[in-house]
Amino acid sequence: MARKKTQRETDLFWMRLEAERHDLTYKQPKADPQPEIVFVGVRETKRDREQRDKLMFNAGRFAAGARDKVAVAAHEKLENAL
Repeated sequence: MARKKTQRETDLFWMRLEAERHDLTYKQPKADPQPEIVFVGVRETKRDREQRDKLMFNAGRFAAGARDKVAVAAHEKLENAL
């Protein structure tokens, strides 16, 4: 059987209920969270660019129908990177 609430508990319940009814905090706009600033320095060197161009060329050969080892390897490497 449920126990009977004391007068103090009842008063606290009504006070909390009234406080919730008169709460106006929903009208205040919430501040947007500021994103964490991260600086990433990526420098592309001539060697990296040449390797990428060579990889893309051989993957393009695979797409055009070439099935030699170099073209297949370039296609697989590019497929895994994407």
